[in-house]
Amino acid sequence: MKQCISHSVTTALFAMITFLLAARTASAETVFIGYLPSTKGMESPLNSVNMTPYTHIMLAFVNPDPQGRIVNGEALAYMTDEKGDPVTAASLNNVIKTLHTGAHKVMASIAGGILPGCAGDWADLTSPAKRDATVSTLEHFATCLTLGVSKRLE
Repeated sequence: MKQCISHSVTTALFAMITFLLAARTASAETVFIGYLPSTKGMESPLNSVNMTPYTHIMLAFVNPDPQGRIVNGEALAYMTDEKGDPVTAASLNNVIKTLHTGAHKVMASIAGGILPGCAGDWADLTSPAKRDATVSTLEHFATCLTLGVSKRLE
């Protein structure tokens, strides 16, 4: 439990620092960040929420399976639609394209949320032996779905 709380605090601090840095570097631009839940269906909020004020949309959260895969075949690990079915890469790509059409910057929040016991262990996946493979997986995921990526894992 202590590790989960520590993980949540670290994630919250990272999000806050990211927000502050984004706001500082875009001084002429107002930054307004929205979070799109990845485990409750992402398409419904796009149809029911006015997304116009948001400059940045965070996909919350992206987490791997125990083998470090974010995408396994066509299904995304731990991303579900409103019915509880796995979100496909094609479906997520459509959501991202819709958001980009609205001139939103789309980013993935990784290593957050409440992870089920069958999720990948970030401490293990970012260990020296697996770090390069994990970074490569994240880069591939971001590139395929036109998301921004930073190669800073701590």
